[in-house]
Amino acid sequence: MITLVRGGRAVGGAAALALGLTGMGLVVGPAAVADSVMTATTTVNVRAGASTGTPVVGVLQPGTSVTATGPSMNGWTKITFNGRAAYVSTAYLRSAASTTATTLSSSTSTTATTLEAVNVRTGPDLASSVWTVFPKGKTITVTGVTQNGYHQLTDGHWVSSAWITVVSTLAIPVATPTPSPTAAPTTATPTPSPTTAAKAPTPTAPVVLPPVTGQVRATAALMIRTTSGSDFVNLGDVPAGTILNVTGVVTNGVAQIVYEGAVRWVNARYIVPVTTVGPVSNSASIIVSFGLSQVGKAYVWGGNGPNAYDCSGLTVAAYKAAGISIPRTTYSQWTVGTPVSLANLQPGDLVFYYSGISHVGIYIGNGRIVHAANPTSGVTTASVTSMPFQGGRRVV
Repeated sequence: MITLVRGGRAVGGAAALALGLTGMGLVVGPAAVADSVMTATTTVNVRAGASTGTPVVGVLQPGTSVTATGPSMNGWTKITFNGRAAYVSTAYLRSAASTTATTLSSSTSTTATTLEAVNVRTGPDLASSVWTVFPKGKTITVTGVTQNGYHQLTDGHWVSSAWITVVSTLAIPVATPTPSPTAAPTTATPTPSPTTAAKAPTPTAPVVLPPVTGQVRATAALMIRTTSGSDFVNLGDVPAGTILNVTGVVTNGVAQIVYEGAVRWVNARYIVPVTTVGPVSNSASIIVSFGLSQVGKAYVWGGNGPNAYDCSGLTVAAYKAAGISIPRTTYSQWTVGTPVSLANLQPGDLVFYYSGISHVGIYIGNGRIVHAANPTSGVTTASVTSMPFQGGRRVV
């Protein structure tokens, strides 16, 4: 069985097993027609041919849409993937038209409040990238469009419906015509007797989730798992820098989280506690996320990326990702922004080391930094006091 590995973690096991069952004729999926849009229902391999014996050329994440280029045949749907013909098991596709979506009146404006720190995504599913993170208690406005358990924001981004509460709905009233004097009187509807009144539906018991004990930040692209055991299903990855709510439970090296309204699990090696619970500026969040996304890349003196950096090259690239220009050399960066003490550092601050200011990194919270360390360690994270600390500078 072919197992795909992303970031050192196997993600293809469940999908490959499911594809094997499809090849045996035990699973039947929806038929596709040419030019119909289909959506992946789970993590599924994209293959070069219409069988499990052909090479894997890619992976579709849950919610990813593709266009069928022909009708389904023998349990496989032909698609175009990265400019070439490829095949996906029909059992793990559904017609995009069947995606649950509810649209309220376009004249309705809804105000909501976030219940916890929540990821803001570019699309209504876990496969969509995280654009930013809203803090707990933020007031937002949604359009009235919901899809796959997500609410659409007025700027086109999406948040999980499980982590917001509607505050008010302002709808444009529709005028009711006044009946003319000659109109026949309206007959009053009789009040139903107690024996004929319809019974109110029994409310569904709410899902009871374990209490959240804190928040962590992903230090690398992190798989969301359904269980802590080897029988887990991969629900897709969240990018480095994503803030997650944890319960404090760790089993088999994976940490329990409350994610998108359900109990999920993530690898405990790739999370660090978040000490700053309040809002972090969008620019600082981008800087930290960029720095963490480069962990594992090489150190090269004078390196400006994207495959290798030196210490000040990494900070320049991280700030550039947030639309901010800073000087190229470490000592010149020491002159920008405002001074910050060790005790008052915030995520996104520049941190400087050694007498003469010869090394720089980015503070990521919880007493840690991300930096291009040296040719041996490359881009990595470390304690903020692992080197002789000289001071910090706040630019954002």
